[in-house]
Amino acid sequence: MKTPAVLAGLLTAALVVAEPVVREAATGDEPPPATLDDVAWLEGRWEGEALGGDVTEVYARTSATQMVGLFTLAKAGQAVFHEFVIVEERDGSLLFRIKHFDADFSEWERLGETVDMPLIEVGETAAHFSGMSFLRTGDASMQVRLLIDQDGKRRVEYFDYRRAAAR
Repeated sequence: MKTPAVLAGLLTAALVVAEPVVREAATGDEPPPATLDDVAWLEGRWEGEALGGDVTEVYARTSATQMVGLFTLAKAGQAVFHEFVIVEERDGSLLFRIKHFDADFSEWERLGETVDMPLIEVGETAAHFSGMSFLRTGDASMQVRLLIDQDGKRRVEYFDYRRAAAR
C-alpha cells in the first residue's frame, strides 16, 4: 500500500512532466525545421463552438510556401469578428500570422502589423505555435488551445472543431 506522501509525490511528479496546455516561445528560441507539408492536415473547413458562439476556420494552401486561413466567430447568426491568417514557411520553419477585423471590417491591429506566432514544435498530430496549439484529436476533429491576455489576466480558450464539408 502506498502512503499518502508517496501518492502526493507521484502526483507532483506527474504534474511537473505533463505537457503544458499551450506553449510559449522563450526569447532566443530557434524555431524547429518545418514545412507546410507538416501541417497539411489543417487544410479544409472546420466548425465548432467557442467564445460563447459558433466558430469556423478554413485553411487552403495557396502557394508552395503559404497557407491562407480565415476564422469567424458568430453569435445568434451574426458575425462578431474575423481573423485573416497566413501560415508561411520562413527561415526553414513556420510562422503563424494573424490580422483581426471587426464584423464591419475595421482592423484591430495597426496598418502593416500582425500578431506573429513562431512554431515551437510540430508532429503528426499537433502543431504548437507560441501561444496557440493545434491538436488533431481524430480523423475529422481537432482542438485549438489559445492563450489569451485580456485586462491583465491570462486564460486558455479551447476550440473544439469537427471537419465540415466545403460550402
